[in-house]
Amino acid sequence: MAFFVSSFFLYLEGGEGAIMPPVPAIDVRGLTYAYASDEHSEEKNHAVLQGIDLQVAPGEYVVILGHNGSGKSTFAKQLNALLTPTDGRVLVCGMDTRDEAHRWEIRRQAGMVFQNPDNQIVGTNVAEDVAFGLENMGVSPDEMVRRVEEALAKLNIAHLAEQEPHQLSGGQKQRLAIAGIMAMRPSILILDEATAMLDPQGRQEVMEAVRQLNREEGITVIQITHFMEEALLADRVIVIHEGRIRLVGPPGEVLLQRDVLLDAGLDVPFAVELASRLRRQGIKLDENILHGEQLVEALWKLLSNP
Repeated sequence: MAFFVSSFFLYLEGGEGAIMPPVPAIDVRGLTYAYASDEHSEEKNHAVLQGIDLQVAPGEYVVILGHNGSGKSTFAKQLNALLTPTDGRVLVCGMDTRDEAHRWEIRRQAGMVFQNPDNQIVGTNVAEDVAFGLENMGVSPDEMVRRVEEALAKLNIAHLAEQEPHQLSGGQKQRLAIAGIMAMRPSILILDEATAMLDPQGRQEVMEAVRQLNREEGITVIQITHFMEEALLADRVIVIHEGRIRLVGPPGEVLLQRDVLLDAGLDVPFAVELASRLRRQGIKLDENILHGEQLVEALWKLLSNP
C-alpha cells in the first residue's frame, strides 16, 4: 500500500520515478483550421474545422464519418502534419505538428494511405515499392530486406514480391501501399478514404488486413470512410459535420442515431434502416440491431415463434 501512495504523490509532483499516464497516440485540443483565400494571401476563409477536441489511445481503432465537405479529410491531414492548425494544437505521440523539427518523425509515426493507391506506388515491382521509403530513411540493406519481407507477409502479399504493381488488383495495390507504410514501423495508420475506389472484394481484403494490424500488432488505426458498414469494426466512431464533432461513441451508440446521421448528410447502415422501417410496419424488433446478421437472426426468431 505504501508503494502505491508514494507513487501517487510522485506522479502529482512529477518527481523522479513517477508513474505517468500513457501519452495519447493523438491529442487534439481546440483545433481550428481555415484555408487561405488564395496562395498569395494570408487572409483566411471560413474555418473548415472548428474547435475540435479529440484524444485517441494507443492501439485504438477509430472510424471518422462525414459527408463530402464536412472537414473529415482536412482533419486527417492534420494528423500527420500535412496541414497544421490555424488555432489550437495537434500532438502526435506527444510531438506538436507545428514544430518543424518533428515533422519527419511525426510522418514516420503516423503513416497515411490515400484514396488512390496508384498515386503512392513508385517501384518497378512490389518489393522495390515497399523498400522505397526505407531507402529514404537510410535503413541498411540487410535491415531493409528483413523489413520488406516482414511487411509483405503481414499484408499477405509476399507471393507478389516480384510482380509489377500495374498487374495487381485494386485491393492488392492498396495492401501494397499499406505495406510500404508498415515497413517504416509506424505506430499509427491513417486511412483517408482508402477503400473508396475498390470493389467489394477489394474493400474486404483491405479491411481484413487493417483489422489484423490493429488487433495483432497493436497499430492505432484512424480510418476516414463513407462506408457505414466499415464503422462496425471500430472501437469508437466519430461523426464530423460542418467542421465540428457531432457524435462520438461506440458503434452501437452512434450508428443507431438514425435521425442525427441523416441530418449530418450520412447514410444509415442498411440493417439499421431496414429494421427501422419494419418497426414502423408493426414488427417488433430489438432497438440495437446494427448489422445484417443480427437482423436475420431477429427475423428468424420471430418466424420460428409466431
